[in-house]
This record gives sequence, structure tokens and C-alpha cells, in this order.
Amino acid sequence: MGVAVRAVAVGVLAGVVYGLLRGDPMAGVVTGVVYAAGFAIASPFLRRSGAMAGLTFQQRRLVLRRLRDGAAVDDPRLAAALAEHARMLLATPVTPKVAGIGAAVFVVAGVVIGVVGQATYGLFVGAMLVVFAGLLVVPAWRVSGRRRELILRSLRATEQNL
Repeated sequence: MGVAVRAVAVGVLAGVVYGLLRGDPMAGVVTGVVYAAGFAIASPFLRRSGAMAGLTFQQRRLVLRRLRDGAAVDDPRLAAALAEHARMLLATPVTPKVAGIGAAVFVVAGVVIGVVGQATYGLFVGAMLVVFAGLLVVPAWRVSGRRRELILRSLRATEQNL
């Protein structure tokens, strides 16, 4: 089962339980779906690269710089770290376009709930939706368009050198 499917299953289940405790199961389902979307987007970035863990600060910086520049790494140990980190970044389940659309929906929902909602509760939920919108965009931006091409170029060049 993929990360997104597990996130949706856990999110909806947690949301239904939360909704039943609060007396509104439908609100719980919506909360669960929002949680699931956030978890599915953030999960590749919460996972740490095992190959990067054993490197010094200078080695990690070199790997990230080469990845950002689209260049190869010659050292086999650094090459393994670059390849694993590149694959992790490329596994992002959301494209920048989808993240932008999702962020716009959450910003509009946050503003509407903040304005129309009940005093403190409406403002809090509205603010949280706007913050969540920003969190949607950041992971997708890391692997958008040109960056994705550079990451792929670096990965291919490093694999050819090995």
C-alpha cells in the first residue's frame, strides 16, 4: 500500500473518531482528509536518508550542491548518498501545479471560514488552513520544473560514473 493510501486511511479513520467524539462525523471526515493530504505530501521529507546520515557537514553540503547544480559526484560513498537523496526528492507525490491549486483552495477556504465562522473558532481554523496552504507549496517547490531536471541530470551523471 502506498504512502498516500495509508495516509488517507489513517486520516479518515482518525477524523471519523474525532467527529464521533465531537458529535459531527462529517466534519471529522473532512479533518481526516486534510490531515491525510498533509501527511502524504510531507512524508517523503520526513524520511531521512540513511546514506546522508554518516557524512560530515562538508560532505553533505557538497552532495546537495552537486544535486542542485546537476553535476556528478565521483566518490562512491558520496555518490550513494546523492543517488538516495535524489530518489527521495523525485518521489514527491505532488506536482507544483497540483500543490498550487490545493494551496489556493485552502487559502480561499481559510479566508471564508475566518470571516464567516464563529468568533475564535472560525479565526483559528481559518488561520490553520492558510498555514496549511503554505505547507502544501513548499515541498512541491523543492522539486519543481528546472530543479527536477537538474536532480535527474545529477542522478544520471553520478550513476554513469559508478
